[in-house]
Amino acid sequence: MRRYDPQHENRGSWVQEQTSVVGLRQGGLYEARSTPLLCFTVMVGAWMFDFQADASGAGLSYQLVFLAVYLLGLIMYLITEQTKRPTPGLGVFGASLMLYLLVAILSGIAQGQDFYILLRQGLSVFLYGSATVVTARLLAQCEIHKIRKTLAGLCLGFAVSTFFIVLLGKGGIDLSTVRFEIIGGSTIAALGYLACAALFRLRLVETATLIVTLMLVFISITRTYFLVILAETAPIVMSLRRVLTFRFIMIAVFLAMVAGAYAGASSQLTDRWIDHFLNSRDSQGGDITWSTRTSETDYMLGAIVDGPARFLFGNGLAGKMYYIIPREAGGGENYDIGFGHEQHVSEVFDAGVLGAGPLLFVQFQQAFLALLVLVRLSFKRQEDRDELFLAAWGATIVIGFITTDFLSSTFDIRGASLWYGIGTGLLLGSRGLLSQSVVDPHDQPPAPSRADTRGMAADAQRVPPAVLRRWQALKQAKSNPQ
Repeated sequence: MRRYDPQHENRGSWVQEQTSVVGLRQGGLYEARSTPLLCFTVMVGAWMFDFQADASGAGLSYQLVFLAVYLLGLIMYLITEQTKRPTPGLGVFGASLMLYLLVAILSGIAQGQDFYILLRQGLSVFLYGSATVVTARLLAQCEIHKIRKTLAGLCLGFAVSTFFIVLLGKGGIDLSTVRFEIIGGSTIAALGYLACAALFRLRLVETATLIVTLMLVFISITRTYFLVILAETAPIVMSLRRVLTFRFIMIAVFLAMVAGAYAGASSQLTDRWIDHFLNSRDSQGGDITWSTRTSETDYMLGAIVDGPARFLFGNGLAGKMYYIIPREAGGGENYDIGFGHEQHVSEVFDAGVLGAGPLLFVQFQQAFLALLVLVRLSFKRQEDRDELFLAAWGATIVIGFITTDFLSSTFDIRGASLWYGIGTGLLLGSRGLLSQSVVDPHDQPPAPSRADTRGMAADAQRVPPAVLRRWQALKQAKSNPQ
């Protein structure tokens, strides 16, 4: 990282102190580099065409290629990374995740579980953790607007890739039976754009991603994602008068028109939604899906308290959790491996209180931080600045995954685990940018002398263009204080 050190101490110290306000990092001026962002793109894009095989190990050769590309991008990123500034909260998160993974794997080995299954289940956790670390540190060394543009393209790619994989693999999409298999790993992240649209101006790719994702959610007949939308938008509803801008109302009206037209054109999907809400009941009048989830959660809770060893160290990352299928859905008994229908309980089931307790505490602490971020941004009018947008988007992603993990397991899907990590990294990495997002109008630089003015003109010729643009943004922020 190349630094620019002004020759005049009084002027240079003030500029160095204020540069973080306009997107520069503390510790001096810098020239942004694109290599780490390219490595990050390779890492995330490697899993864009991942899929869930029908049989265990059926798609292993493809997944090994995806993993090899991901690891190559990660290694290249670590080689090219030059920032040394610590990220608040990242160390505690990494320690808690490593503890969880270590205890869950060792517990599984002690109970004689298949080592291949242990590695397969642990891969999702590794993707979640590594994506968090890389994303958070990426914000400290690359241009924010380039990061936002890259993430928007990747999010759209993940949203449509899974649909086309199913379309090509099965030769078509049957609207009478299709479910969540067409949903991509970035779905929850894309749904976060809806809340961000109330606070910031969405770009074309982001708007397209939101529309495509909502259409796929409607086709999949998946109710969980509507709860995710409610959870992601709830923090900004508290300042309803602030967020009900003309732009947001127009986006909402447009999406409603698209959904209405699509529902009218496909009465089959509309009938499926009605049947899913009204007729999906067991013999006692309860929801069939809810009955299945409850039976599995009860089994996991019983296994957790089945002796001190399992309570402290869990049942292993490849432990089986059984659930009952109601007679109305075919009847019988089945099981999940590693992660069940409720991830928060599954984490304790896998690694016990000792291994999963710290990780759950950190995850819910991050969810609370995300809530505060969205509330703060919704109550205070902000500029359409990319670092604030990424902070809000990361907050919606974290809230969305915390919500959906009460009804499913993110770690059971590699793509979703990756985007959970990206959202967590955006939230943690943007904390410093968010805390310094407002310039103090009373903090003015010392007036330079005539000699200093000549020195400034000479220095400006040696300043990189990216730094000059940020100086201009700083000047504009001083002339128009919030």
